[in-house]
Amino acid sequence: MLQAFAGLGSKNAQVAKLLTNLMAIFGFGLLIYSIYQMANGYSDFFKLGTLHSFILPITLTILFLPYLYCLSLYSIYESYFIRLDFMTVKKGKVKKVKKHIRRRAHININRLNRIMERFDKKVFNDDTNLKKYVKKISKRKKASG
Repeated sequence: MLQAFAGLGSKNAQVAKLLTNLMAIFGFGLLIYSIYQMANGYSDFFKLGTLHSFILPITLTILFLPYLYCLSLYSIYESYFIRLDFMTVKKGKVKKVKKHIRRRAHININRLNRIMERFDKKVFNDDTNLKKYVKKISKRKKASG
């Protein structure tokens, strides 16, 4: 924490450099000590329990990522659909637009974000084909050049 604070100002550059070097020395010392302990007690290190201890955090992280993606997707859908409800009083058109957005975006967050950015509330006031409009605004623009 002290290192982060010291790195904020240019007048503390020497202190930040000193703290960075101290942390590097401490890290290398800890690494060397760990390798030394592993070499001396290799029979304790190379056990099935140690393997489980190393694999558990990796496994939990990998299993947590889909949950985070689904939570993010749900949050984006929820906030955007609430915004759609406030764009117009024509609830029938809003329901149709929501249905077309769900069908078009599925679980693709990038496509859903493109729809959110490009959606124009004027389509509620004219006779625009909502399905074609959502399909058009969800497509990626081709890079020029």
